[in-house]
Parts: sequence; structure tokens; C-alpha cells
Amino acid sequence: MAKKEAAGKEEFFDNAGRYAVIITAVLTLYIFTTVNTTSFVVPKSFLLRLLTFSTAIFYVFTRGFKLKSHPVNFALFCYFLSIFFSVFSSVNSWVSLLRLSEYASYFLIFIFTFNYFDRRNLGALVKALLYSAVPIVFYGVLQYMQIDFDFWEKPQGRMDLFSTLGNVNWYALYLSAIIPLAVYGAFRKESAGYEKAVFNVLLFFSIASLIISYSRTAVIASVVSAFIGSALYLAANRFSVSAEFVKKSAFVCLIAAVVAAVFSFYNPVSSTRFAEGGFLSRMKAGFSLSEHNVAQRLFIWRVSLDMFMVKPVLGLGPGAFKIKYLDFQKDFLKRSGNAESFDDIAGNAKEAHNDYVQTLTECGAAGLLAMLYFFFVIFRQAAAYIIYNQGGPKFLAIALAVSLSAFLTGALADFPFHIPPNAMLIFILAAMLLIVSGGGDSAEEGRASSGALSISAESVDQYSLKLAFGFFAVIAIIFLVILPFTADCLAVIGQNYLKEHRFNEAVPYLSRAVSLNPAQGDALYLLGTAYVGMAAPANSKLDAELLDRGRDLLIKSKNYTIDKGIYNNLGFISIRKQLYDDAVGYFENAIGCDPKSADSLNNLGIVYFHKKVYDKAEYYYNKALKMNPYFLTAVNNLG
Repeated sequence: MAKKEAAGKEEFFDNAGRYAVIITAVLTLYIFTTVNTTSFVVPKSFLLRLLTFSTAIFYVFTRGFKLKSHPVNFALFCYFLSIFFSVFSSVNSWVSLLRLSEYASYFLIFIFTFNYFDRRNLGALVKALLYSAVPIVFYGVLQYMQIDFDFWEKPQGRMDLFSTLGNVNWYALYLSAIIPLAVYGAFRKESAGYEKAVFNVLLFFSIASLIISYSRTAVIASVVSAFIGSALYLAANRFSVSAEFVKKSAFVCLIAAVVAAVFSFYNPVSSTRFAEGGFLSRMKAGFSLSEHNVAQRLFIWRVSLDMFMVKPVLGLGPGAFKIKYLDFQKDFLKRSGNAESFDDIAGNAKEAHNDYVQTLTECGAAGLLAMLYFFFVIFRQAAAYIIYNQGGPKFLAIALAVSLSAFLTGALADFPFHIPPNAMLIFILAAMLLIVSGGGDSAEEGRASSGALSISAESVDQYSLKLAFGFFAVIAIIFLVILPFTADCLAVIGQNYLKEHRFNEAVPYLSRAVSLNPAQGDALYLLGTAYVGMAAPANSKLDAELLDRGRDLLIKSKNYTIDKGIYNNLGFISIRKQLYDDAVGYFENAIGCDPKSADSLNNLGIVYFHKKVYDKAEYYYNKALKMNPYFLTAVNNLG
């Protein structure tokens, strides 16, 4: 009787764990899809950490520290250690620690998926991912029809169409991973009639939305992953092709061909999305090394190589790319004589647009090798299962392998590992592929013995370990989730006041944000800007103190974020203090961050005018006008 009750309790806890994984996946996707950060205060990446860290406490107290036995555990451990040790070599440990917490949330969602699910109940997770995709894709269609909602995500400065998940390219890469699962759901014999109808509609609009997005990275990733899936199918069937396979493949290809044809020429259907000559012209341009986006990526990778060479083994630290890239770019441009050929492609790159290159710069060769080894273990087992095993859910295994391949291929020219919903999906798909391929078939494998919440049913040492883990997990939630979340909320409020030039009202919110999260570089930058804005032109003692306080905060903010605005503000402070040589250095740094910035070029011209070096002043005014012919300030300065 006691054993039966214990088994029932364990099954209840396991079901709760499975629901936690599904809820985490769906909520993370929806919070990134629906909430507009410019109008609603939700620092969205913290939701995934909160849910995964909380689930980790639940897992340990109900299952203990036992995991399913599999070689992937060692690979994941190596992956984690490579990132963990790179924190100690980091140029900014606090930024790296926060980034490590993001990695931890991805690793945890992998562990939960792999240990809570097996082949018998994995279908629930597959359906959750597919059904959750329906409103996301549906909204993409609404955007194409120019039907929008204020609360839905639409980033400033980006195209309005298909901005779900925050960016058209992030959304397109998400689609490239969803399409293989939609194919599985639509063509699976066991699917109910209504499910096939829903998944067929989802499949059509997902393929159409992917093509209409014009995202070359996602389209190429989809094509490459489709070839991988076809190769696995042929190998599994000893290179014999069934009529049913040909029929279904032709159906999918027909959808893609028709939509691609429609959006390759201007017509009433494509009129609202006809850009850069249409779909085929956009794709063709992506294979030219001189095309702007291609040249820009090649330039970023060249600068990233310099970053890697500084610390080739452990890297500059997780999250360090975005705070150090502009410094390395500035040095590279200076070595190249600030050649004007780089003006159009240099800029403020927050990510490397290649996750493998960025891993190399942030976590070194050790991090990249550990990352590749982790996915090698997964694909090795998946390929062996698909090719050599008879029977079983091979169709699902191929679909999952294609989905995961799409993400990993897209990571060659984008950064899905740095977009929480896509990174989360990568690790969920990896765990699902491992399960389907025979990794831990038994639901009993790896389960804690019994009575996980009872001290009498386990040793005092084991229970003490659980309490210690729970304590440290709560501390992690407070310092790595709740406090940064609150700091970001306060920073957004302060930023809104700052936009309205209400500097006195902005300062309390920004000050509180900095006190809660000293690594909030944007809050430091904004607070320094607020103090500079409060300083009146009278140059009184109080004004001088405000300028000094603002300068100190701006200099400190460079340790956590980099922006041309920081250098521009420091340059203005130097002008106010008549420190013109310092101002020249700051504005040159701003131009090094963004050579196309008309503001920075004009500011440097202003400094040379104050120094009475009029030829240089005129040169920079003219160059500012070259970057922006309608920049009236530069026109007036020349006059």
C-alpha cells in the first residue's frame, strides 16, 4: 500500500514537472511575441530564469539529484563548465554572471525536458509547441494585412511586418524550426481529423510567412535543414523513396514555390511587402560579398577575431561581446587609417551575428568545443537511431532533427542562442530529439527513490543537500532575477521621464535602478545623462558638481554597456569645461563606435571650431552632411 501511494505521489510530481516545462515554453514564447517593451514594463528575458530556477527547486525536492543516465550529461556538464570558468577570466564578472544565469536557464530546461518526458508522453509537448505557434503565426499574417495591436511587440526602428518575437529575423528563424514539426503534425497518420486541419493551415501560413519575411538566413537554414532531413530519410529507407513521401514533399515544395513566385513580382498581393525587388532578388543579393548585410557581417567577424586573440582559451567572458566590441572596432578602424570604405559597415554591433564566432570570443576555444561536443552527442545518437533502428517514431525524430538543424544552421549568420525564446527552443528540441532517439525510454529511469518530501524516507545528509540547494536557488532568484527585473522596470520609467526632459523626476528612478543592479549599464548611462541635463549653462558651482557627477557615472557605465551617446555626452561635458583635447578624444571614440553618425561628426567639428582649427572643423561638418544631407545643424555650422 505504501509503495502504491509513493508511486502515485511520484507520478503526480512528474506530471506537474511536465506541465511546468510546457508552461515555461509557451509563456516565454508569448511574452516575447505579445508585449511591446516600449509601452509595457516587462524585461522579458527574466521570465525564463524565474520559471526554470523555480522548477529546479521543485525538481530537487521531488526527485532529488538523480538524472537519467546518458552520455549527454557529461557533454552538458562540460558545456556548463566551459562557460562557468570563462566567468573568472571575464573582463566584467557581473555581466558574465548574469549571462551565465541565462545559459543556466537553457541547460535547466534541457534537463527538465529530458528527465520528465519519455516517448509515451512527448506528444503533449509537441502539440503544445504547435498549438502555441498558431496565434504567433496568425499575428504575423495580421501584420502583413497591416492589422496591428498596441500591446503587440513592434520594436522601434524595425520594419512593422512580422515583428513577432521582437524582430523579423528572429521570428523567421523560429518559423524555420516550427515548419518541420508542422509537417509532422499535418502528415502524421495518428493525428485526429481536426488536428490535421489545424496543422495543415499552420504549415501553409508558416511557409508563407517565412518566405514573405525575406529573411535570407532563415530561408537558407530551412533549405539546408530540409536537405539534412531528406538525407536522413533516404538513409533510413535504404535510399528507396515511397510514393507517399514524394506526394507530401511535393505538397510542401508547391506551397513554397507558389508563395515565392507571387512575392518575386509586384502585384496586388505582394504590394504591401514588395521590397528590394522581391523575394528572389533579395535571396540572390545574399550571395554577394559586397552586399551591405553580408559585408557588415564579414567586418564584424574580422573584428571578432581580434577579440578572440586576446583570450583564446576561455574568452573575454559571457556577455562581454556587446560591451567590448566597439572598443575593438575603434582600434581596428584606427589601424586601417579610418578608411571611408568602412563607414557604411561599421557600427554598434551588440551581437556577432554568428553564435559560433561569438562563443569563441566570449568563452574561448574551450567554450566552442564544449558547445559543439554537446550537439555532436545528440546528433550522433539521432542519426544512429534513424538510420539503423527499425520501427519507432522515426518520422518525429527526423522532424526534430530538421528543426534543430535549422536553428544551428541559422546560427552561422544570426544569433538564436542569444534570443531567449529561440535559445530555449533549441535546448527543448535537443532534449526531445534525444528522447525520441532512445535516450532514457523508461519513465522510471533516474527517478528519485520515494518520499522525496519526507525526511524519514531519505537520509539527513540528502535532505540537507536539498535544503542547501533550495537556499542557494532562492538567493539566485533574488539577485539574478528579481532585483535585475525591478532595476530594469525602474530604468524604463526613468527613461520615459528622460525623453520628456524631466530630469529631476528621472533621477530617483534611475538611482534606485543602479542601487538594485550595479551592472545595469543603461541605467548608469541614463542617470549620468540626467545629471548633465540638469546642469544649467551658467557654470555655477552646483552646475559643475552635476557635470562631475554625470561624467563619473558615464565613465562607469562604459564597463557595462557601450554606446556612442556615452562618448558624445562626455565630449559635451569636456566642452563645457573647456577641455577641448579631451573632447576631441571622446568624439573620436564616438565616431569609432559609429562612423556614419552625423551627430558625432558634427560634434567633432564643433570642438575643432572652438580650437580655431577651421579646416578640420569644415571637414567634419561636410562629412556629417555627407552622412545626412538634411542635417540642418551642420548646415548652420558651415554657414
